[in-house]
Amino acid sequence: MSKMPSIYGLTRLPFSKDIPTSEMLDTEALQAARKRLKAALEGRASAVVTGDSGSGKTCLLRTMEEDLPQGRYRIHYVHNATVNRRDFYRQLSIGMGLEPRATFAALFASISQHIEDLASQHKLRVVLLLDEAHMLPLQVLDQLHILLNYQRDSKPWLSIILVGLPELRETLSAMCFNR
Repeated sequence: MSKMPSIYGLTRLPFSKDIPTSEMLDTEALQAARKRLKAALEGRASAVVTGDSGSGKTCLLRTMEEDLPQGRYRIHYVHNATVNRRDFYRQLSIGMGLEPRATFAALFASISQHIEDLASQHKLRVVLLLDEAHMLPLQVLDQLHILLNYQRDSKPWLSIILVGLPELRETLSAMCFNR
């Protein structure tokens, strides 16, 4: 593997995971997806990104994050989706730099208050990126709309971007029809 770049006249491996976003191939499809995601965030909405494994979903998140104005957004990235509801919120709490609480209710209250403080006091747009969301248990997916509810559902202080394989879209559609 170490000889491959020199054989082809390259300075490093071309498809490594640590490639800077500025060096990624910026296709029309990537530009369009990035534009739609950025518009959703600027409109304080949430979004769903699905695609086959290796299609560039996480690369899209990385490039989109680079496009956002510095100091205006607080991005929280979660990729361990195979946890129950309490552990999901515990993981989110730790990722936000909060003291993890023992009960689900205390975790939820702490996270909600933190998001409210970031948005109302610091004027930050809070974004939760949930990678591998197709693996999230239904009990966690079913809770996310509650996490979006601030001041009687009148303040759009959080945007959630669910990212996963195509079955995520099917799961979300089924959840909508079963309500």
